[in-house]
Amino acid sequence: MAIASENAGWKANGCAGGRRFHAAGAALETIYFYTIAYRYPGPDEDAFAVLKAQSGPPDWDKDGPIWRYEVASRDLSKLSDEKRVQVRDKIAQSSPNKP
Repeated sequence: MAIASENAGWKANGCAGGRRFHAAGAALETIYFYTIAYRYPGPDEDAFAVLKAQSGPPDWDKDGPIWRYEVASRDLSKLSDEKRVQVRDKIAQSSPNKP
């Protein structure tokens, strides 16, 4: 998986590059990367219905992030399953879009 880690690190640097602060001025500290997957409809399925059912919430983030990138240290690390759930729950608690 060395290629995956190198690619993730390159993408993380690209995400953080030139954007060390968000619009309100707070420092960008951590970037989390998620795996998002879609199932393409079969030939006999209603393509619009299948794809619409997969777009947006709920549960797009149910598994939590896969990678964590610390901006200041440029440290990229793969999260354990336990840590993924902890981060997911922490983000959900602090989300302004929480119902």
